[in-house]
Amino acid sequence: MKGSGKINRRFFTRSLAVAGIGSVALPVMGNFTKSGNTSVGQKAGDGLKISLNAFSFDKPLKAGTLTISGMLDYCARVGFEGVDLTGYYLPGYPAVPSDEFIYEVKKKAFKLGMGISGTGVKNDFTGIAESQRLSKNVI
Repeated sequence: MKGSGKINRRFFTRSLAVAGIGSVALPVMGNFTKSGNTSVGQKAGDGLKISLNAFSFDKPLKAGTLTISGMLDYCARVGFEGVDLTGYYLPGYPAVPSDEFIYEVKKKAFKLGMGISGTGVKNDFTGIAESQRLSKNVI
């Protein structure tokens, strides 16, 4: 192909694919700087934040040698920006914890400058028996 002045079909198709990727990737990449995404509505430095899942402390939380409050203290001390509490470590699970407990956890997290990124809960979405599923029409 070199020097022949002709372009074969395979080379032409490959060139179109690369040009297509470049035309999509470059504008997207242009919105980012070393300090983070600077898209409209965001400040430099906004982006992903590191959060700890409570399951990381499964044994001490189950044994009662660590409390949710103690886990929040630890997370703040080592620099996590949030926690995923995981519902089955909350008192009385699967019953909903008291409003007072929820308020105290939220207040402590706030005072420590941490977010609550979510909570995991037990589910039976993959039950084998049809009677265990939420609906027969589940996709």
